[in-house]
Amino acid sequence: MVDYETWIYDVGLDPTGTLNFTCDMTTVAVNLANAYAAAGGNDSPSNYQDYNDFTSAQRVVFLQTLMDNIDTDIDVITKIDDDLDITSSVDPEVMMRWYTIGLYLSYDAVTVPA
Repeated sequence: MVDYETWIYDVGLDPTGTLNFTCDMTTVAVNLANAYAAAGGNDSPSNYQDYNDFTSAQRVVFLQTLMDNIDTDIDVITKIDDDLDITSSVDPEVMMRWYTIGLYLSYDAVTVPA
């Protein structure tokens, strides 16, 4: 029996506790963002070009992970932009997140496009 009141109106995960929204490609995007942050802008992850094959949703996960990562700084996003040229993206979901990160960190390359 399903408790529809909890399912529909309460905050949180599904009341059954069985839904899982992660997938392999989401994990790849999160791991790539974390690898960039861990490198501190000094190096590119060996699989950095995987980003070019990401769907828009995966790119959003990548950028959201950077936004949520305390180790993301100007050196990290500069290295990412050098590798992936995200500032030139025309995907509005990507642009919104990238420009937010860039403006927050005073990354000059996004000031005019933003």
